[in-house]
Amino acid sequence: MLADRLDLLGHRCLRINLCFGDQIFWRRRGAISYRGSLNGWHTFLEEFCSREGVTDIVLLGEQRDHHKMAVDFARNQGMRVTVTEWGYLRPDWITFEKFGMSGNSQFSKNPDTIRAMAIGLLNADGELRFPDSFAEMAFNGFCADVGSWALACLYPGYRSHLLLNPVLLYVCTGLRRWRASINAQTVNRRVEAIVANATAKPFFIFPMQIEADFQVRAYSPYPDLVSALEEILRSFASFATATHVLIVKLHPMDPGVRPWKRIISGLAEKFGVASRVEFLDGGDFDTLAAASSGVVTINSTCGVGAIKRGVPVLTLGQAMFHIPGLTFQGKLDAFWSSAEPPDKELCDAFLKCIASTIQIKGGFFSRDGLCAIVSEAALRLDRELVNKPLLERTG
Repeated sequence: MLADRLDLLGHRCLRINLCFGDQIFWRRRGAISYRGSLNGWHTFLEEFCSREGVTDIVLLGEQRDHHKMAVDFARNQGMRVTVTEWGYLRPDWITFEKFGMSGNSQFSKNPDTIRAMAIGLLNADGELRFPDSFAEMAFNGFCADVGSWALACLYPGYRSHLLLNPVLLYVCTGLRRWRASINAQTVNRRVEAIVANATAKPFFIFPMQIEADFQVRAYSPYPDLVSALEEILRSFASFATATHVLIVKLHPMDPGVRPWKRIISGLAEKFGVASRVEFLDGGDFDTLAAASSGVVTINSTCGVGAIKRGVPVLTLGQAMFHIPGLTFQGKLDAFWSSAEPPDKELCDAFLKCIASTIQIKGGFFSRDGLCAIVSEAALRLDRELVNKPLLERTG
């Protein structure tokens, strides 16, 4: 859809398919399939871009092996690279920025620069306009991942970025979400009780991330989530006050392969805080965060949601929102007793800036949301306004 729109604006759009999942979702001309190994990818890309006169590369994420090499190649050639992914603002925003995201984001971390940039910009649209269809997301993901696995013979040089067999991944994720739906009412009541008792029994939150996500694999110091949990629980046991509780909340899309409840219980017992650590599979994060004493995260976008609500946030990995005045700048051990809420003025400026420069309102998995994304993304690419304020909104 983006290529069709760019064609209308006078551009020529090409596609390199790396696996069968790429092939089935490109429904127009201009595609070529690369079936070789990663070792030959740089040479192929160099010849392709030179032959076709490529000026821009658009990628979904920049941490897959082929993508990292493409970004490095494009930088050296003076080409433009735009990376898209899920949004820092949730739920109906996507990220659309130069060269990289998260730890590779080029968005300023200087509070004064952010405040100056925000002058004259509109507030971020906080209304949910384009809710994604989970069924469509699951179906498309299943077709792409399982299709690429089943027909790997068509692309013998391709190696998936997934850590689990895709069939196992989707079956386990489906079963875990089914179990979570059965327990949803019980968990929601527990969340209500935690919030209602927050004054007498204050709590911090650690929102878990998907262990296989590049947010953990590429932008954090941890080889896995167990390492992060061990560091957090050890620190909590030693430095948090005895009245505080730690809520560990499972990511809603966790595949359920690891027995997280048992792992977390074991670590809590190891550090002598079994009665002060609680595991939740479900419940609304925003409701919990608003009543919490603070949020500890690796680099989850839940951190942005907590900042919006004036909640103290500590990041343990690389995060584009790790900015003085927005997140705690000290060490984990000090956070439990010295956490401070974010600067509201800076927070408002930050939200305005990212909404106007590196976020697009819309959704990958709703028809209206996808049309909104395509309209603005094409305009930004056409006018070279990626990472710049877009004065003319579309939609």
